[in-house]
Amino acid sequence: MSFLSKAKTDFADAKALFVKLFNAEPAWSTVALADINYAAPVLDTVAELAGGPVVEAEVVAAIAVIKVDLVAATKFIQDANASPSLVGLLQAISTNLAGLLSLASIKNSAKLSTITAYVNGFIAEIEAILGALPKAA
Repeated sequence: MSFLSKAKTDFADAKALFVKLFNAEPAWSTVALADINYAAPVLDTVAELAGGPVVEAEVVAAIAVIKVDLVAATKFIQDANASPSLVGLLQAISTNLAGLLSLASIKNSAKLSTITAYVNGFIAEIEAILGALPKAA
């Protein structure tokens, strides 16, 4: 993932690319969907780094919850619905991602720094999406 090596989020890059290609500001939902589709494979990378095929059940369970929330959030985003439910889902994803780092099988991993970078990068993407949501009137 490119967000490992830079401070700017992929969300910002995707938005800039839309502007460059189409000479127009994209809808928040268009960029958010592209960003989630790009970032979601990080979850499988984290599982692989945490132990590969014998990854601990606690990591598998935590990632499964995050994936379910990502699917639900994607549905809200596809409908361009920046409701409190979407905000709650995105906040839960961010919290659960951060929680991954406290799991014993991750804390004790020789690849903790790499896993932390991936998780923190994903959290930054979620925060960028939250920041792009239309404000309630």
